[in-house]
Amino acid sequence: MARLLDVLGYDAVDIGALADSWRSEPNAPVYVQPYMAERPEGLSPEGTGRWFFETPDVPFPPPG
Repeated sequence: MARLLDVLGYDAVDIGALADSWRSEPNAPVYVQPYMAERPEGLSPEGTGRWFFETPDVPFPPPG
């Protein structure tokens, strides 16, 4: 699987056994959030999905 991810341009990171996968659940410190604007409060699940796909990404600043 790691080789496939590499071919597709992604980096695989070994974070341990499946039994420890809870450590990378949403809102856990290791979980990566997309570089996006702050999500508005009070959106329905449908509104959140619409906001996610309609909001442009926040540019990641270049190093240096």
